[in-house]
Amino acid sequence: TPGDKACRLAGIGLGLRRPHHDKMETKEEPPIDYEDMVFMPEFTGPLAVENVKNRFEKDKIYTNVSSILISLNPYTELGLYTKRMYQYYQFNKARDKPPPHLFAVAKSAYRQMLYPTTEIPRNQSILISGESGAGKTEATKLFLRYFARQSEIVHRKKKSDGNAMSIEARIIQANPILEAFGNAKTLRNDNSSRFGRWLNVYFSKRGKIMMGSLTQYLLEESRVVFQDQGERNYNVFY
Repeated sequence: TPGDKACRLAGIGLGLRRPHHDKMETKEEPPIDYEDMVFMPEFTGPLAVENVKNRFEKDKIYTNVSSILISLNPYTELGLYTKRMYQYYQFNKARDKPPPHLFAVAKSAYRQMLYPTTEIPRNQSILISGESGAGKTEATKLFLRYFARQSEIVHRKKKSDGNAMSIEARIIQANPILEAFGNAKTLRNDNSSRFGRWLNVYFSKRGKIMMGSLTQYLLEESRVVFQDQGERNYNVFY
């Protein structure tokens, strides 16, 4: 009948019309949070920045890009370098890969040096780069502390000879002297390294630190006689 036809048409029409309200109800997607950005479905500059930013807001200052570790300086203590944290990364045997961390990089380099996948041991290099105030100097200290702890584990297995300070302790305690002559206050950083450094640490076959050597280059010599307004000469002069 005409009435039935009208009902059928109305039914079809209702199935095709949009809702009367203006905004569609959509479920918000959670913010991206990838520990290793290699596994991101789409990798672009803006997405990488967003991922690092989202993690930083959760106090996750480390993010991996394969073997590269991205680090953001939180300018506050987050309890990331305690003895407990060191033990977690040192003795972690879980199947799942531990979260990105400076200690994870140090452990990987240390193990690759002592227990390489090839028959010939390979020297390892860790390159630390970033802008002024990014935390390069502090990262270097933390790497040295990790290797010193590893060396102490090996050293404890031998009888102490009672001699003066260990080599690893000497390397660590040399940092303040280097910073005195090579660091200065800038507009962006109160303790900015104004030179490049290459630190070689030599280990025994068992993994104990035997000696260390440091090469400095690109020292900002002009700072001795001239500093921009608001900046200072090298720390040693104060």
